[in-house]
This record gives sequence, structure tokens and C-alpha cells, in this order.
Amino acid sequence: MEKKTFAEKLDYVFNKLLPKKLIVVIISTIIVFKEIAVPAEYWYILMVYVGGNVIGKFVSVFKGKEL
Repeated sequence: MEKKTFAEKLDYVFNKLLPKKLIVVIISTIIVFKEIAVPAEYWYILMVYVGGNVIGKFVSVFKGKEL
């Protein structure tokens, strides 16, 4: 077996093990705690990301593609 680089390991963790919604929640929480954004913006970030995913799924269903 060949050794994986650090970038390949990170890619595996972020693409396979952690759900993308969890990553968005973690990053948004860090942004609020570092006082880069106010808590109201935290919810906007989450709503835009999750809403965008839902819209994408509905569009794919209406175009006849499976989820």
C-alpha cells in the first residue's frame, strides 16, 4: 500500500466522513465565536446553505433525475 499525503487524508475526512452540513455548522459557529459575524448572520449562513441544497434536490427531481 502506498502512503497517503496529508492533503489526501484531509480530502477523505471532509468528503467521506463528515457531512457537509456539519462542516457548515462548525465553521459558522467558529465565525460567531471569533466575532467575525453576529449570531443573526449565523442563521442566514445555515439557511442559505441548507436551502440551496434543498432547491438543488427539487430541481433534479423535476428534471427527472434521481437524488
